[in-house]
This record gives sequence, C-alpha cells and structure tokens, in this order.
Amino acid sequence: MATQNTEKWNEFISVLHDCKNALRRLFHTGCVLGRYLNMTSAQSMLDILTTNLVEIDIQNTHKCIETNGVVARDTSYQYATCCTATQESLYQRIFKNLMLVHENSLIVLDHPH
Repeated sequence: MATQNTEKWNEFISVLHDCKNALRRLFHTGCVLGRYLNMTSAQSMLDILTTNLVEIDIQNTHKCIETNGVVARDTSYQYATCCTATQESLYQRIFKNLMLVHENSLIVLDHPH
C-alpha cells in the first residue's frame, strides 16, 4: 500500500475512535437513556469495526464504508428526535468524523472524489 493510503488508514482509525468517544458521551449524557437504543447499536458496530481493522485491505475498507453508513443512519434518527440543543456539538463531531472516515476510505480504495 502506498504511504498516502497508510496515512489515511491511520487517520480514519483515529477518527473512528473519536467518533466512538462522542457516541459514548452522547449516550451517557442524554436526557432519556431509554431513547438511545440507536446509539447502542451504533456503538456496538463501531466497537466491532475498530476491533477488526488491523490491516489495510479492500475488504476491511468496504466494511468500514458499510458500517459508517449504518452508524450515520442510526445517529441521524437520534439527532432528528433529540430534545436538547446541548447535544448539538456531539452530533456535529460524530457527523464530521463519519464524513472523514468515508473520504479516507475512498482514498484508500483509490476512488477519491
């Protein structure tokens, strides 16, 4: 793999961990913990993904893109139904991280936009 791909891979691994931290914080600071079922699903998916992302390969990168979409879907639902504006910065952080993961995944696959 090219050096650029290795750098992008390492960057999106770091961004995924930051996303997990933001999701965890969002989950634990929510006003109604029972409403955060989607966050539990998103956290679980990111946990599984980051545990399995040990080496750069096409299959792992495609899994990352797929998981990224599911996490975005679950987080979007929660964001649209969230009742507190104080969580806004956490949602922005999560969506920014998910966007970076997607962009870096495409670069690793040699499909930059």
